Amino acid sequence: MHSNIEWMQKVKTLKNIDVNTKRVLIRVDFNVPMDSHGNITDDTRIKEALPTINHCIDHEAKSIILVTHLGRPKKTKITRISL
Repeated sequence: MHSNIEWMQKVKTLKNIDVNTKRVLIRVDFNVPMDSHGNITDDTRIKEALPTINHCIDHEAKSIILVTHLGRPKKTKITRISL
């Protein structure tokens, strides 16, 4: 059985991956709270994704694809907020 330290030493982070000239797919959590007019009321999740996105830009990724979702209020599809 591996210890937590051994396991963590094997985990790759963005710093361990060469993104230069690569297409990068990033799963981001942009399911942000919005008011009744569709205005974002808390942009923390967006701001926290920026270091990862900027790292890919700074290391000349060929393209960056962001994948996210918006929740379905009361499990109903609302076209105006659909991504």
